[in-house]
Amino acid sequence: MISRRLPHVLLASYLLLCFLALVWPGAVWAGSRIEPFVLGLPFSLAWYTGWAMATFVALLLYHRATAGGRE
Repeated sequence: MISRRLPHVLLASYLLLCFLALVWPGAVWAGSRIEPFVLGLPFSLAWYTGWAMATFVALLLYHRATAGGRE
């Protein structure tokens, strides 16, 4: 059985990783270039879009883990 704290710790860890990837040093290291193009988007825009989509998935999984069938 999953500990009641585990989803909260995992979400906090992911949000910290997301924060570091979207501001210094992540955005400077990986997200500050234009090429290569990803699905027609410049890489810098695809970098932020990818993290936004990954955050949506993380929040969806967090909701499913913490709802506990209350819906």
